[in-house]
Amino acid sequence: LVKYSLSRSIAHVDINYTVFGALCFVMSLLLNYFFHSIEHIYAGSERQRLEGLAYTDTLTGLANRTRCEKVLMSLTGDYTVISLDLDHLKQVNDHLGHEEGDRLLRAFATELKKTFPDARVVGRSGGDEFLAAFAGINREMCEERLAELQTSLDLFNKEEHAFRLSASWGYATSDERRRTGDTGMDVYKLADARMYEMKEAHHDKRMRRMLFDIDAAGELLPEDGGVFHD
Repeated sequence: LVKYSLSRSIAHVDINYTVFGALCFVMSLLLNYFFHSIEHIYAGSERQRLEGLAYTDTLTGLANRTRCEKVLMSLTGDYTVISLDLDHLKQVNDHLGHEEGDRLLRAFATELKKTFPDARVVGRSGGDEFLAAFAGINREMCEERLAELQTSLDLFNKEEHAFRLSASWGYATSDERRRTGDTGMDVYKLADARMYEMKEAHHDKRMRRMLFDIDAAGELLPEDGGVFHD
């Protein structure tokens, strides 16, 4: 690139401008590639962040309805879907306020995340509706996980809170919906129907308990509406 020669104690420098220009061009290409790579990485991370926001329920941090539906439609092979419905959200909102209702939802979401850490998706599909989907079919495992969830809810309820955690659930597996065209949404609908069966059973149990309490109280009331008699 640079040639030195000495003549009569005078240094002469010959510069090869072609090589120098080529080096500058290569350096500019490298710098351009470097900055372009940084910009691409930043754009990719920003896109991922925005996609995460688009698919996340901001209140609970779980997957939102859009994400849940997307995962259900993409499920193939063997899988299991659980539908869950949180109890008493409306009552908590009406009597304790929406702030407590939000705490109720967040507390339940925390228990779901602890119970189903390996799920393909754990999400909030509606106001008080949740779901979890797993790869593979293992009914025994599913029953064990749901028993663990009930234990966690019971432990939570032993602590002092303004509300109690309780829920109804049902699950279904892909081998129960093998018709042509069936998707994870069809399996979810079956799980949802079973969840409502449990919800109805809980409702009937509460009604029987309430009627029993009314009958028990009625036995203590005097027939004439006056004072109690011995």
